[in-house]
Amino acid sequence: MSASGSPHYFGASVSIVGNIAAAGGGASASYNSTAKVVVFKTTNDWATYTTTELSRPSNAYAHFGGNLAISNNYLVTSAWYDNIEGRGIIYFYKTTDGGTSWTKKQENIGDGNSWPSAHLGIGETNKMIDIHGDIVVVSGRGY
Repeated sequence: MSASGSPHYFGASVSIVGNIAAAGGGASASYNSTAKVVVFKTTNDWATYTTTELSRPSNAYAHFGGNLAISNNYLVTSAWYDNIEGRGIIYFYKTTDGGTSWTKKQENIGDGNSWPSAHLGIGETNKMIDIHGDIVVVSGRGY
């Protein structure tokens, strides 16, 4: 799988738990239509797999899927900016069928009052979102 246009970063963020893997690609604002999260599911040790592309929320202006994490039945990902005030957004998805389909359950938007909250989930070299059970940790880039 790849994204059209240049630059594109599909696969810049990956996470795997058991028989479910996810890859995200946070494209730049000028190539926003290429930003995506794809979930891969296998039942036979990855000999074959199915894919599900998560729908990109309309307010995910840039870099949707640039960071992501999976734990149990949850997937958390980010968009570095929304399309209204340039704030970072964290999206929470849940599966109830073992990873075949995913539903957006919640989104949290940075307050936009400071650089870290305005840029939730930005990571240049580090994974900036992680999830373990019902605990989610997200960082923002400070200037």
